[in-house]
Amino acid sequence: MSIRITKMDNSAALYKALKEVSNMDVLVGVPAKTTNRNTDEINNAQLLAIHSAGSPLSGLPARPVLEPAINAQGNKEKIAEQLKIVADLVMSGEPTQAKQQLRKVGLMAEGMVKDWFTDPR
Repeated sequence: MSIRITKMDNSAALYKALKEVSNMDVLVGVPAKTTNRNTDEINNAQLLAIHSAGSPLSGLPARPVLEPAINAQGNKEKIAEQLKIVADLVMSGEPTQAKQQLRKVGLMAEGMVKDWFTDPR
């Protein structure tokens, strides 16, 4: 009986996949560019920022939405599970699938934030 050892070097593919995915971000929020309001008025992104941080000048307490929704028990773990899939895809040299999975993570987090408005937690 003999043992055969085959050396495989996928470092170039791994490096390429890591480079492609490292240039991507998963952002959850309200983009100011897509507001339907008059530019002279406050937009939804600005309103969310005010609600998140509060406004001592106006006597408004902070009422954050994004962070509590994403960090809520159950939500944070679901996001972590999906990001592990992204890491596995990157390590397998599949950057296109990793990007698609990152988009899914973003959509999932977006849904969590929307649901947070009625979540009793």
